[in-house]
Amino acid sequence: MNRPVLALATTIALASAVHITQRHLQHRQSLELAVHQAHGRMLEVATTHPDLDPIWVRNHPEHVKDEESGPLLMCQWWLEFWRTGLNLGVVTPSVLRQNAKNFMQDPTALKAWALSRSLHGDK
Repeated sequence: MNRPVLALATTIALASAVHITQRHLQHRQSLELAVHQAHGRMLEVATTHPDLDPIWVRNHPEHVKDEESGPLLMCQWWLEFWRTGLNLGVVTPSVLRQNAKNFMQDPTALKAWALSRSLHGDK
């Protein structure tokens, strides 16, 4: 290969690598934004609907400490769960949006929250 062709091939390979890296970063940022938006909506529901608290306390009274809000703790648990999913690369925006919509009404989520509290000795 002559030098101009080698230089052109190197430039194209470098530009391609930069483009792929930028696309990956952009995708990651869009997923992070989706997580924060969904988490914000969930926090809004948890803080503007205090009537949710008795449901959480009634279902898992031994896991709710004094002055704690079950829904707020659950929102935090949800955020940590989905951040892990993002880091593992197994989260898609559509799955994230659907999960955020149904999360507060999901009895399995309640059980997971209580289990996570008891596993960490937070009683």
